[in-house]
Amino acid sequence: MDKSMIRDALTLELARQYMDFVPEMRFCEVVFNGIYYGVYSLSEQITADRLKLEKPGNEGDSLTGGYIIQIDAHEKTESFQSIYRKTNFHYEYPDSDKLTDNQLEYIHRHINKIEKSIFEDKDSIWEQYIDLNSMIDYQLVSEFSHNADAYTFSTFMYKDCDSKDGQLKFSLWDFDLGYGNYSAPGCSSTDTWVYENKDSWWNVMSGNKVYTQRLKQRWSQYRQNEYTDEHIEHVVDSLINLLTACGAEKRNAKAWDIWEATWKAGVKPQKYISSSYDEEIVYLKDWIVKRLKWMDEKLRVQ
Repeated sequence: MDKSMIRDALTLELARQYMDFVPEMRFCEVVFNGIYYGVYSLSEQITADRLKLEKPGNEGDSLTGGYIIQIDAHEKTESFQSIYRKTNFHYEYPDSDKLTDNQLEYIHRHINKIEKSIFEDKDSIWEQYIDLNSMIDYQLVSEFSHNADAYTFSTFMYKDCDSKDGQLKFSLWDFDLGYGNYSAPGCSSTDTWVYENKDSWWNVMSGNKVYTQRLKQRWSQYRQNEYTDEHIEHVVDSLINLLTACGAEKRNAKAWDIWEATWKAGVKPQKYISSSYDEEIVYLKDWIVKRLKWMDEKLRVQ
């Protein structure tokens, strides 16, 4: 899907300074049984070990953490729906078949309590349950990339026990449909918000003045550090150099015939169909410049 091959790696690298946990990612070339399969992004998983979460207990403080769950619109056997918005949550850790009845009841009750605080309560009591910086960081990264999957797919969150800062926090995953790379209506825009078209927590929170002010302040911080125009271009060029200096990009293109291939049924089409790697990168860089300019205008601190 991502002919630049860097959209995921770029997103994770830029966000690393701000979020408590961002998966590590490396490029690799795969050869299996003597057959060359091209360039892959090798990423670590979002696991309890990496998040330093202990296995939850069955009562008391240990019952309150640690858990990893994922918002994903696809219904699965290992998922449950919230009461207030019928949001699909998947059990990531512990596995659904290893959760006790007490743990299942706690997770369901806690998520429904959070949703009630967001969708029904007038006061900002969701601050009791959610790490706002983490939630804001997830939103800013998702909006900067204009990730089509944001908020309703591949949205990972985790919670430690209450005695160890039990606020809900967020991590990142899956950005190949970002940065103008998906042709569904509005998904390639540089001048729209993703959250406005999603029935999600972030859509409601973004209507709150306290949250919005903190969002703007955080974006200002971003733009003075990792998200300056110069640094973003440097990271893009560095990732490109990893793929081109040793010829990996050309080997991958030959293996998959990506510049000549026609789209098959069931494959999500890109908005811009480039005919070379250089063309794809020009498109990506131009899209990023336009996106930054628009977000600066909308998130200017008054």
